[in-house]
Formats: sequence, C-alpha cells, structure tokens
Amino acid sequence: MRCALATDVCSTELRTGADLVIGSDEERALVKAVRDSFPSASNIFCSLHIKDNLRHHMTQIGIAQDIREKVVALVFGTDGVATSADESTFESRVCSLFQYVRQANLDIVPYLQDRIVPKLQTNFSVISKDNNVGKHAWNNNNCESVNNLLKLSVDWKPRRVADLVEHINDLVKLQYNDLRRSLFGQGNYQLAPAFQHHYIPYARWAKMSQEGRDKAFNNFMEDTGKRQEQKTVTSSDGRLTVTGTNKIARKKNQCRRPRSERTQPKHK
Repeated sequence: MRCALATDVCSTELRTGADLVIGSDEERALVKAVRDSFPSASNIFCSLHIKDNLRHHMTQIGIAQDIREKVVALVFGTDGVATSADESTFESRVCSLFQYVRQANLDIVPYLQDRIVPKLQTNFSVISKDNNVGKHAWNNNNCESVNNLLKLSVDWKPRRVADLVEHINDLVKLQYNDLRRSLFGQGNYQLAPAFQHHYIPYARWAKMSQEGRDKAFNNFMEDTGKRQEQKTVTSSDGRLTVTGTNKIARKKNQCRRPRSERTQPKHK
C-alpha cells in the first residue's frame, strides 16, 4: 500500500482540502501510508475494529467474559468514552474507565493507554470539529456499499492513483445524479421532511429546461435544512394572525411616529 501510494501520489496532483477526513481500521501499514501521502488529512478509526480488538485482547489474556463486557460498555456503551458529547465528558469517562480497570486489577492499562484511548481521542477531535462527519461512532460499514462499487469498477485489481481517482469521480457523479432524481420522487434517495419543499412533480420536472433543473438542484444543495422561524402579525383583538412582518399591515406611504410627538398642520 505504501509503495503504491509513494509511487503515484508524488507524481500526481491531488487537490485535496485541509478538511479531508480518511477513515480506516487499525492496520498500521495503511495508517502510516495515508499519513505520509496525505499529511494534511485527518484520520479516524473504525469503532467496530477498535471494539473487536479490545475484546480479543482481553480474551487472550484470560479476562472473564462479564468483566470484558463491562470494560467494553465503559468504552463503547451509551455512556462510554466513545460516545462523549464534549471534552470534559470524554476526560471524565476515561478516568472512570481506568479507575474500574485498576480496581479490578486488570492487566490492560498499557493496552488502553497505547492502543485504545489515543484512537478514541483522535476520533473525538475530528468528529467534534468536522460538520461533514456524523456525530456518532464512525465505522467502516458506513462506506462498505461504495467500497464494493469501487472494487467492482476496478475489477478487484490494483490501479494507479490517477486511474483510481477517475473511478471515484465517476461514482460520485453517479451519486449526484441519483440525488438529483430524489427531487422528483425517483431514484434511491428520498427527501427528508426538512427538504420536502424542494419536491417537484415529475410532470413539471420533465417540462423544465436544463437551466431550470440545475437551478432547482443548486437551491437544494445550498439548503442547510434549518428553517428560519416565520414572523407573524396578530390583530389587536387576537382573532387574526397572518404571516409576515409588521410592514404588511401598513398602508401605502404610512410611517410611524412616536405617540407623544406633536403634529404640525400641513397648511398654515
């Protein structure tokens, strides 16, 4: 892996941003190759692999099953280290983990310090800063379907990085086309409730120009899903409420003045 990346990446221009995030398991050769080839990228680790490796290590050194599951729960449970919402909670749960391990006299403190906690700390730092990464324990299953499509596109054979990027680009275009079809109710995706106002009946979509379709899709892509609260105006008796600003209740050319302001006759 490292040789392949070192051969191609050095002679290939990759316009990757500073916010690039690469997920992987704990394979040391892969992690080192990625760090050497993409030094500005952040790396997160699969939580399922970390959990399985922790459980396997405790099994090898002869820790009882009930204690193993207790340790796993302290690390990956609902109130575990991996699910911490903020830095103070993360540190508090790490302290609780080591307190339990030392009280139970378990010989896994060095393993936790060297292999588990640093990776969870890395994951926490990346996920808390990057809005594009889901706020949950990331795992390789999140990209297995795309990974399978990528392997099929290269016929399960090693390729040069430039060729690999072209295949990835084709897959991304395919996903964008599928996302576009969700606007008129077709394809593999459905509009979430927060984006339902972008829905266009297929009969109308079929008659739209390419420019109109691109504009509708761009509006959809620029939508963050956060709707601003609509302002309303209520009548003085409270019997009627309409949407809008206070200006809609004014007459044309009407302006406000302080109640105490004295008026002057228009003509003397």
